[in-house]
Amino acid sequence: MSHDYRVALAGENGEVDLIGGWQLADDSRVAINIHVEHIAPHCRSSQLFKGVLRDTSRSSFIGKIYVHREAQKTDAFQLNNNLILSDRASAHSEPNLEIFADDVKASHGSTTGQFDPTELFYLRSRGLSDAAARALLVDAFLKPITDQIGD
Repeated sequence: MSHDYRVALAGENGEVDLIGGWQLADDSRVAINIHVEHIAPHCRSSQLFKGVLRDTSRSSFIGKIYVHREAQKTDAFQLNNNLILSDRASAHSEPNLEIFADDVKASHGSTTGQFDPTELFYLRSRGLSDAAARALLVDAFLKPITDQIGD
């Protein structure tokens, strides 16, 4: 399944917050493609996407922030985090910035990792089963996304 987002911040003081999360299992696939253009000055954009992958699932995140020369005082943020729970699952991430303005605050990043064994040990030493500890860590990983989604 592919999700494509295109945003143009063409009016001064425009703002956009893009968030998303996924949990994939079996041989599921997802592709997220984002293009945010900062055209006008004093605009803000934020992107936060998180994925949890099991079995042989695969995800792809390709994000671009493009800041035009006229878009001074831009504030742009982009982050993709992935939690891999199988040796056969994989996540591909390409955060991109293209900046042509001088006065800009912009950042982008990507992380892909597995459970921290120390965190699992700590939770298990407090009486949680392995499955409960793993479920709690997945919930905590996705919390910044799920907290922003209404009922």
